[in-house]
Amino acid sequence: MSVYCSFIQIYNEKLFDLLQDPKQKNPLNIREDKMQGIYVEGLAEYVVQNEYDCLTLLKRGERSRAVRQTKMNL
Repeated sequence: MSVYCSFIQIYNEKLFDLLQDPKQKNPLNIREDKMQGIYVEGLAEYVVQNEYDCLTLLKRGERSRAVRQTKMNL
C-alpha cells in the first residue's frame, strides 16, 4: 500500500499547490473524469513512508501559504 501527501490552498477562489508553486503563480483547476472521479489537475503527490515525511512536506507547504492580514482593534 502507498500513501501520498499533497498540500493545496484555496485562496481568493483559486486553487494553489503549496508544494510545487510556492509563489502561487499558477492556479490549478478541478476536473472530473469517469475513471478518476473528481481531481485537481496538476496537483503534486508525494509518496510518504512515515509521519516524519508527512510533517516535513506540511511544514514546507505551510511556509508557502497566503495569509490575509487583518487589523485587530484594541
